[in-house]
Amino acid sequence: MRESALALTVLLVAPPHGALAQQPIFRGGVEVIEVDASVVDDRGHPVADLRGPEFAVTVDGKPRKVVSADFVSLRPVEARPRNGDPQTADSAFSSNASSVLGRLIVIAVDRDSISFGEGRVATRAAGKFLDKLRPSDKVAVVTVPHDGRSAGFTSNHKLVRDELDRAVGIAHRPRRTFNIGVYEAISIFQHSDSRTEALVINRFCGTLRGMAAVECESQVRSQAGQIAEEVRERVDNSVRGLRAILESLREVEGPKSLVWISEGLVTEGASAELAEIGRMAAAARTTVNVILLDAPLADVTEAETSPSRREDRELETRGLEMLAGMTRGALYRVSANAEYVFDRMEDELSAYYLLGVESLQSDKDGKRHPIKVSVGRRGVTVRARQEFQGAPQRAAKAETVEDRLRYALASPFAITDLPIRLTTYAYQDSNSSKVRLVVAAEIERSGDMSPDMGVGIVLIDGDGKTVASSLQRATLDAGDGARGPVLEHLAAMTVDPGTYTLKLAAIDDRGRRGSIEHPVNAWQMSGVPFAVSDLVVADVPQQAAGGLRPTVEARLTKGQLAAFMELYSDQPNYFGTVQVRVEVAKDLSGPALAFAIGQLEPGKDARNSGVSALVPLGALPPGEYVAHAIIRRGDQKIGELTRPFRLVASAAAAVVATPAVLSSMLTAPAAFRRDAVLKPEVVGSFLDALDKGRPALKATTTQVRSGRFDG
Repeated sequence: MRESALALTVLLVAPPHGALAQQPIFRGGVEVIEVDASVVDDRGHPVADLRGPEFAVTVDGKPRKVVSADFVSLRPVEARPRNGDPQTADSAFSSNASSVLGRLIVIAVDRDSISFGEGRVATRAAGKFLDKLRPSDKVAVVTVPHDGRSAGFTSNHKLVRDELDRAVGIAHRPRRTFNIGVYEAISIFQHSDSRTEALVINRFCGTLRGMAAVECESQVRSQAGQIAEEVRERVDNSVRGLRAILESLREVEGPKSLVWISEGLVTEGASAELAEIGRMAAAARTTVNVILLDAPLADVTEAETSPSRREDRELETRGLEMLAGMTRGALYRVSANAEYVFDRMEDELSAYYLLGVESLQSDKDGKRHPIKVSVGRRGVTVRARQEFQGAPQRAAKAETVEDRLRYALASPFAITDLPIRLTTYAYQDSNSSKVRLVVAAEIERSGDMSPDMGVGIVLIDGDGKTVASSLQRATLDAGDGARGPVLEHLAAMTVDPGTYTLKLAAIDDRGRRGSIEHPVNAWQMSGVPFAVSDLVVADVPQQAAGGLRPTVEARLTKGQLAAFMELYSDQPNYFGTVQVRVEVAKDLSGPALAFAIGQLEPGKDARNSGVSALVPLGALPPGEYVAHAIIRRGDQKIGELTRPFRLVASAAAAVVATPAVLSSMLTAPAAFRRDAVLKPEVVGSFLDALDKGRPALKATTTQVRSGRFDG
């Protein structure tokens, strides 16, 4: 079982060092102890209007001043597009500056306490509970004993649901020659209850005489001891699982909720272990809410039911009640309507109070101090930890850059000391059927910030498994991003087609960290009738040999947009009638303000082609725009790509690309034909742009639309 505990620890977070006891913090110049407290009404709804004076706190039985009481809602308002609103292209990149903190929830299924094949009522209800969570809520699922299939903190709630569907009970009632109940066995073996022992012996040995009776009595006592020890071993497994989870959660910042799904916990003789669980939960800022499943009335795997069934159930229930009470949680009984229980629990988990309680020097003696939180209002329930343990400040263990990067990558939520934006570009790998993934990241640069950084990347597949990772020290490139000075980092990796989550973390020479998460779709590009890469947009390169550098968001300064993409097909000569039109619009649904027809350049064989385009932007004012690449084959539209960019130069500052630069990007231009250039569909977009940006020229553009070019 030691290996199972370690597996649970690694699952949730890989801590860089051991955690210290809770330290007092300073708030408003006063040293305080932070205490999480949940206050709910009789329907389980959080009470949101309490003020500091309404809270009463005692430490070691003596009143203690409440310095502050902040109501913390864990249901943030998340930006969701409304019907009819113009779409934006912000989803092309991710930013940790706009990340939303949600709830951290661990769902743990104690399979060793749940009857064989049972538990689906609760796990299915838990799946519906996931549907009510927000994308910012991170959920992990573990099983006890650990079976090797679990999910760490993720916003991929489908993955969590799939794991829950597989989590069913594996427990059997202890079976021996004699049908002795758990309550009876513990009474005989642990409590030396002579009355219960006599009743059980009489049940099995009452008709025997002589040595047969003596041997029967000995077997009853022996089997009672075996049953009690088997039950104790199961309890130890559950406690070890709880300890491993809480030890991991201690390394994760902020309040957490652990949902413990169980059919019972017999804690006779394990009260000290439960008290330790309560202390660990307080140190980890974790509330343990218990889902108590109904034990089946009949077990198809059992020939006989327990003769002390009612007493057995009382033992199992009392242990879970103690667990919830010691960990600031609640016990929810589940029979048929498990959804109601999860709905109520979700409501209770949606908010809490963060109390700042004045700290005294005596709190730092390293001892445990009982703490009690109450409010004067009637009809409410207060749940808070029952004790805390302070300790003198100690020097933190030295950490390497790699340690801190691992910790940042393991954090469920984005770290924002360093503002980071990130995007990815997908291409067909030229040497295999895999996808070449290019990662472009930029870190906001301020003052004399050093470009020397530690950078870590982890790529996680749809099953929650890490498929690629790297930790490195790198010198980033200084540049001018679309929104200010940045440090840029590019990385590349080859992956199988699929959907992934990419996490990137960075740390500078001052120890400031940042992390970010970005969804990745590496679609199939090899062996299909048609596929297309991502679209790159950029300024025209300065040098003839210069390519287009992928960036998070292009910043255009020369009055022109250079665009590049690749097309793939498993059919020869597929691109003979393909045309790509690159348009520029104000947003995803806006009209084209400028456009250019892309030039197809044959690839290494007839099954792929590069597309380059140069779109003049001289008539457009500075601002944010979206490039659209619309792909047609004959009369049929077969694809469309978008990429946002920012235009920062006015038309007067536009610089026309030199022929050398153009020749490095495009094929040789066709002979100039006046009638082709003056087609209405070509001239019209420029006139539309002039009407929008220069209203004073309306009379002139009207004259041109009529076909009069005589001044």
